[in-house]
Amino acid sequence: MENSRSVMHILPDQVSFIVLDLPSPVAETVRKLRGEYDPKRILVPAEITLTGSSGLGSVLPGQDISVLNREIEKIANRFPPFKTRFRHVETFPGSNIYFLSLEDETPFRELHEAFASSKILFKESPFPYKPHCTLILREENNDPDFLEKLSAKIPLEEFTMVCSPFIHFRPQMSVNCCSRSPSPGTNDFPGTAHSSAPGSPASFFAGGVFFAGAFLAAALGSYFTGG
Repeated sequence: MENSRSVMHILPDQVSFIVLDLPSPVAETVRKLRGEYDPKRILVPAEITLTGSSGLGSVLPGQDISVLNREIEKIANRFPPFKTRFRHVETFPGSNIYFLSLEDETPFRELHEAFASSKILFKESPFPYKPHCTLILREENNDPDFLEKLSAKIPLEEFTMVCSPFIHFRPQMSVNCCSRSPSPGTNDFPGTAHSSAPGSPASFFAGGVFFAGAFLAAALGSYFTGG
């Protein structure tokens, strides 16, 4: 019984990123472009990674879920919604990763630094932090004008980001550790939407099932024990 109780409160050993979901209709435009050029990624969440892929690495497993809740909540409450827009499409050097860069990286870098100075523990990353939204992975590209063609289709309108960070576990589940309303988007489960009401408590998504508040620990325990 004691082991079961401990498991319920511990971050599982999964690759996990802290992200901000893109709002509608920008998220839908990103998924549409993925469907056109990289259909395998059409169900991947449309988001901007705050920790995990660069700068700070993924969240270190084994940490107390309640500590993560408190730290993410504190950071989220420090940052009001802010307006931003994409700049153009870029690629990381020596890679086939095409991503959307941001016109002003400042608020995302400030959020990243806030997590770096928090009590949350992260794995190391060999790359400097670069806020971005991964658009597509393209194995072969024989079109020298492809980058220009793709850039002509990206959404350039201004949109508002709500500071409601999610922990995305890949591929099994996603945890919303913030009580503020998330931007519309999808979690890591195909066909399942993030749907937390404004001011709702921390939320847990597993296989399309939604749990909130005091049920978070019970949901994690159920996930690991098969209950």
